[in-house]
Amino acid sequence: MKNRTLLSVLILLITISCNLSRRNSGIGESVVGAWTIVHMSKTPVPVDNLPKSKLASGRMEFKEDGTFEGTLSMPGLTQETSLNGNYQVEGNIITIYNSLNKSTTKSKMRFEKNYLVLEPITDEPLSYAMYYRRNR
Repeated sequence: MKNRTLLSVLILLITISCNLSRRNSGIGESVVGAWTIVHMSKTPVPVDNLPKSKLASGRMEFKEDGTFEGTLSMPGLTQETSLNGNYQVEGNIITIYNSLNKSTTKSKMRFEKNYLVLEPITDEPLSYAMYYRRNR
């Protein structure tokens, strides 16, 4: 009986730790789900101060299995671009492997109200803070 109880507790702990790998464990929020791209900026701003005009639009869905897919529209792109690839969350850092252009971007991730904000750590010429609003 003790072995069965111990095994049950061990399985529960493994399940919880696997689920936390896709979550920002410091905040308790999950990146998993459907998001609308509402803004992008060279410098981070509080979500209460997001400008009315958008530099980018689109959607992004982060799936439980560590994959993502979405679309992005922004000045300089002649048409809406499809995105897909893999991601990994460690603490408040998300690493995104973009299959479209074979790039890897690391960002600091934070949740603010109903928004996900990704502030790039990777030093690239086109690094932008991205703002996503969770779809209901």
